[in-house]
Amino acid sequence: MRLRSSFAWLVAATLLASTAAPAMASTNKAPVTPRPARLAATSYDTIAGASVRTLPFTESGLSLDELTNPDDIFAVYLTAGQTISVQLTASPSNDYELYLFPPGTTTVVNPSAAVDWSEGSVSDESLLYTARVTGYYYIDAYAWAGTGPYTLSASLATPDPDGNVPGIPALLPFTVSGDANQWNDVNDVYSFYATAGQTITAALSGAVDTDLNLYLYRPGTTTLNDTSKVLAGSAASGTTTESITCIAPVSGTYFLDVYAMPNGGGTDYVLSASAANTPTSVNIKTSATTTYIGKTPMLTGTVTPTGMIGVNMVVYVKKPGKAYWTYSSNRTVYALNGGAAWQYKYYFKKGMAKGIYYFKAVTPAPGFANGAGFDRAESGVVSIRVK
Repeated sequence: MRLRSSFAWLVAATLLASTAAPAMASTNKAPVTPRPARLAATSYDTIAGASVRTLPFTESGLSLDELTNPDDIFAVYLTAGQTISVQLTASPSNDYELYLFPPGTTTVVNPSAAVDWSEGSVSDESLLYTARVTGYYYIDAYAWAGTGPYTLSASLATPDPDGNVPGIPALLPFTVSGDANQWNDVNDVYSFYATAGQTITAALSGAVDTDLNLYLYRPGTTTLNDTSKVLAGSAASGTTTESITCIAPVSGTYFLDVYAMPNGGGTDYVLSASAANTPTSVNIKTSATTTYIGKTPMLTGTVTPTGMIGVNMVVYVKKPGKAYWTYSSNRTVYALNGGAAWQYKYYFKKGMAKGIYYFKAVTPAPGFANGAGFDRAESGVVSIRVK
């Protein structure tokens, strides 16, 4: 995220529950300019002949000529996530351009294949690009017009503080504005704490002519490259309007990633996120309304939402002649036919009082961390007469 400090965003995230949404501005670059027809494809340097360089490096004393030596190509190795900064300077009487081509490039004749470019009307050009994949990238210094020497320098840029986990810390609920683009600000990451069982909701909006996606990573994530840690995502094609709603499976620090798609351009955006306890429901039924000492009728029920699977719940009993409920059993909600359910076998052992026993179920079980983010719900009551 360019032109934004970590401190400023920490203040925005922790102190502002909401903020007025700014006008959305697209930061798409102008389309790359095709090479002129005056030169044959064989006039340009080849990828196979590229000069391999180790970052950082500076080349000076080299020269270009729009007709006889239109370009020079340099190969540099980048690891996915690294950001390269490249600068080209030459006489203002010339018009030199700067391009960066991705791994797998076979020719620079078609500049639209470049992943980043700088095409000013003079010869002071620069670009900043974050590598999406690991491999050799190709810097092409090109003479659109003129002839003469130039200086080219390239180095790894300081990593973007919110370009990977842990990102910028925030307190829920929050609304922040930022900017992301496909060239040098691919990821903006925000971290926040949510309690197991809470429903996390996030929404992203931006300019209509751009494509940003939104991903939610689980606690324990150490890098955005570990896609197995993605809990939920929203990746509608050709838009920056994205939303996520999901239940936190565990308590911990989650990570929201605003991701600029390849060829998705760039835009200012507004991101909001919140978390609230998740409503639940539970019911109860019995396999027998009348039984005898020594028998074990079955108590069962269903639970919503399915996010309750694996969470503890409780069955209470009110015995004959008693005016109060007592704890009977702690059960774990399990998956059943695409939903969530529970069951409990209640044994009427010898010596127990005869009469009517009342039962009810409560979700989640009090005192268990895995149910802290769920609202309490109580079933109706069923009865079993013991003869």
